Amino acid sequence: MVAPIAGFAQLPTDSGNTGKKMRTQTRVIGADTVHEHFFVASSTRDMRGSYIAHSGVFTIQAAAQTFPTSFIYVINPIGNTTNMALTAIEVLSQLGSALAAPTSPRLLWKRFTFTGTASGASITPGKLDSTFPTATGSLRTASTGMTITAVADMLCSLPVASATAVGYTPPQMDEWFEDIEKNQIILRAGEGIAMFQPDAGTASDTRRIIVTVKWDEFN
Repeated sequence: MVAPIAGFAQLPTDSGNTGKKMRTQTRVIGADTVHEHFFVASSTRDMRGSYIAHSGVFTIQAAAQTFPTSFIYVINPIGNTTNMALTAIEVLSQLGSALAAPTSPRLLWKRFTFTGTASGASITPGKLDSTFPTATGSLRTASTGMTITAVADMLCSLPVASATAVGYTPPQMDEWFEDIEKNQIILRAGEGIAMFQPDAGTASDTRRIIVTVKWDEFN
């Protein structure tokens, strides 16, 4: 079968223009060349770029954290005209020593709103394409400068565990991935999401975690 060729079918002229074009593709069927209608799936978003960043190494805490104390904050600054759509979050955990770590403290992602200007230690994200503009979203490892109001628990994972101190265990990866727009977590100006540990870990805990966050920015 001959591959279809994209073309246009001209519609009659209407008031105020010289005619509307309807996009079609041609296909040869037997002795006839026919026009077929087709649709091109596209996003309604005005995309600016896609970005990725990782946290560096955190250590599971022996004592529980009380929100808003958290390991990492992903925020959309107040006054920003660009929205953030989270497309993937990865949490990698590993034992840092031969440790009996039978506890399972949650690593909980909580959505929040905030006032003020974030000034805590920042993480510079990378562009998935070098032609993208600089990201306007912000990653922080401290909540300095923000007054935070919790909104809702969103995602949760558990770190690697070990029943006895016999040696290291393989790293454990928890991943949330979403490429369907209507299912993505959207952060608008003045909104954020943070990962914290609401449960106690093990005494002298050495378990390590690394967080990777991917997101799109759109107007």
